[in-house]
Amino acid sequence: AFVEEVSFGIALKQLKGAGFHVVPIPVDENGILTEELDCIVAKELSGTEKQTSSASCFRALLYIIPTYQNPTGCCLSEARSKEVVRIARKHDLLVVCDDVYNLLSITDAKPGRLFRYDSKDDPDYKGNVVSNGSFSKIF
Repeated sequence: AFVEEVSFGIALKQLKGAGFHVVPIPVDENGILTEELDCIVAKELSGTEKQTSSASCFRALLYIIPTYQNPTGCCLSEARSKEVVRIARKHDLLVVCDDVYNLLSITDAKPGRLFRYDSKDDPDYKGNVVSNGSFSKIF
């Protein structure tokens, strides 16, 4: 599983406990570094075959907190969000978004959720992005 290099500790513990090999991806003040993500994923997945069966169309998992990232508080820009989706499609990644903090915005402009950039209207759509959207985590 690919994860932001600083992330929600309980989620990382759960991934490791489930047997995932956790690979950190560098971040900056604007979130995950997409060029690094693309390079690291390519390196880690080299030698593995792309899936052709729709029953198992994903080769790996990316766990990400795209909005008010915990613990950094950063939000992915629209450009980086689109790039994450492009990279996920390129490498057959399932992107699991821990999308719970977008409700906490103190401005009228709420940040967009990552899964909105994974449009069913795109010709290469496979449903790479899922969102947990849990409200219970912010109580």
